[in-house]
Amino acid sequence: MSFIIENPLLFVTLLSIAASFLVTLSYKFLTNQETLKRLRQESNDLRKKIKEESKINKDNPEKLMEMQKRMMDMSFEQMKHTIKPMIINFLPLIILFWWIRKSMPDTQVILTLPFSIPKLGANTGFGWLGIYILTSLVFNQIFKKLLKVYY
Repeated sequence: MSFIIENPLLFVTLLSIAASFLVTLSYKFLTNQETLKRLRQESNDLRKKIKEESKINKDNPEKLMEMQKRMMDMSFEQMKHTIKPMIINFLPLIILFWWIRKSMPDTQVILTLPFSIPKLGANTGFGWLGIYILTSLVFNQIFKKLLKVYY
């Protein structure tokens, strides 16, 4: 418990990195990565075609609507593949947030910004939730690239 009090920034950062890694691993092993990669590629290709079609053929909205419907179907298919790990990760992350919240005060500023934000004052910074969100956004992307995970 003293580690949490003495090093709150390091504590939250390490927890966020560990949680990001475990969530990324769960997506890698609980989803069909080949299917998700194919769906992502098809979705990107279709997005480009929609963009081109909307510039070229403004008189034929039916074709554009058909392409957008296909895009929606692909998005739904991707969601079907990723819902299982999302549900599995939900409860452990809620428990983790509850535990961090009990371990640290909500109002504690862990990282003070070197500049002041107008209308917020000189003591602006990030609490545990802000640090967790920023760290997990960065490390989720890093782990996705390193482990070649699609979701």
